[in-house]
Amino acid sequence: MLAVTSRFFEPAYQERSTVGSIMARLGNNIDVQATTLSSPQLELTSFATDSTVAPGTHFSLVLDVRPARGAHVYAPGVTGYRPISLSVEAQPGLVMRGAQYPQRRTTISSR
Repeated sequence: MLAVTSRFFEPAYQERSTVGSIMARLGNNIDVQATTLSSPQLELTSFATDSTVAPGTHFSLVLDVRPARGAHVYAPGVTGYRPISLSVEAQPGLVMRGAQYPQRRTTISSR
């Protein structure tokens, strides 16, 4: 028997989150192409939840930051340390929302 575990509502019916975006927010596996960059301090894996979107579609850009052994990573707002941050250039039709953290860790099934 299936049970409803989460519900997502948007302010207007014309705007909808994609299934991939919802799956990422819930920490579920997503079969997408990811990009991984490495440095001595950390490894960063990033992906968009959807390769194609339409106006009114809410998709997510997911960043998985893994510090190297003995390294620490701090989010913006921390005092006394240098935080990491993400900046995205303005694009026509692109509306940025604040960062959201998944309820549990998302696993990437890279193609």
